Amino acid sequence: MTEIISFTRADGGQDTWEVEFEPTTQTPQFMTRWALASGGQRFVVRYAMGGEFAEHLVENAIRVGLRIWRRYGSEAAYPAELSRLVGYNVDCERPFVMVAEHGVPLAELTRPFDPDEHRAFAGGLASGLYLLAYLGVTHRMVRPDSVRWDAATRRAQITRFDYARLVGTPRLPLASTWASPEQQAGGGLTDHRDDVWSAGLAMLSRAIKGVVAGPTGQPDAVASGAPFLAPILDRLFAPVGERPDAGELLRRMGRAPGSLPALPDDEARFARASAEYDQLVQLKAGPPPRQQPPPPPPPPRESTGRFRRKGRVGPPAFAVQPGSSRGLPSWAPPSWEATR
Repeated sequence: MTEIISFTRADGGQDTWEVEFEPTTQTPQFMTRWALASGGQRFVVRYAMGGEFAEHLVENAIRVGLRIWRRYGSEAAYPAELSRLVGYNVDCERPFVMVAEHGVPLAELTRPFDPDEHRAFAGGLASGLYLLAYLGVTHRMVRPDSVRWDAATRRAQITRFDYARLVGTPRLPLASTWASPEQQAGGGLTDHRDDVWSAGLAMLSRAIKGVVAGPTGQPDAVASGAPFLAPILDRLFAPVGERPDAGELLRRMGRAPGSLPALPDDEARFARASAEYDQLVQLKAGPPPRQQPPPPPPPPRESTGRFRRKGRVGPPAFAVQPGSSRGLPSWAPPSWEATR
């Protein structure tokens, strides 16, 4: 089915494409549609379908996508290990984000990796986390539907930045299939090594036996059928302060962390881009209500000795959490139907 889609590109320009959409999939929060543009570009469009909470997730994914794009500045320089923001539109009935992804989610794979595939996957996943750490971002939702594998190119990719936060911000509790203990409990500040725990489980999930606990009760590479991963994952499931970071994982694999772009004015550029995006969101919400002058004070009257207790103004605060795996260890096989 061919449709016309209008959007804001990652570089800030406006564009309209004629695209051919593939069949739609839907969850409580999102409607997902793969699309092929007339120019040959293939990408996925995720529409917010779950009200304000889903819109917040889409807007968060856009902000993180812009942060990554501003670091690299062009499609040619963009790292394959991270999905790329193509465009977005929040000034419409169903806000959406357009993302270039490759491969398929781990959740759709039907066989374990062979050793060569496993090493390539582990290296690509660690590289993606290393780049996110450099960007000051913690993903917080590394799980079977946010990590992808392209068998043709043997490349891993991290996508779905809906729940991502800046490193060093308050760590909010968030239940997820492969969440670290610190992330599930909340408290303290976000650390990119929260994602390293999750990445270790992603690596073991593709072993012959899947994720299996060893003698210590922690996930174990030998018990899972991937002994060659044991030296790479050493201390990975330790408390966050003792856990290796993504750069150390790469060094254990014999991969020197790659060179990163030096952009001394990037924080200022990102701040401007973020302000422009926030202004667009505010325009969508409409102008603030017009302030009315306060009514004149009532005439003084004699006190009766009675009083009326003031009620609370406005709705109560709320927090929305994805589905919990209460009663199971955090690395147990997924029941990850929560909010995809």
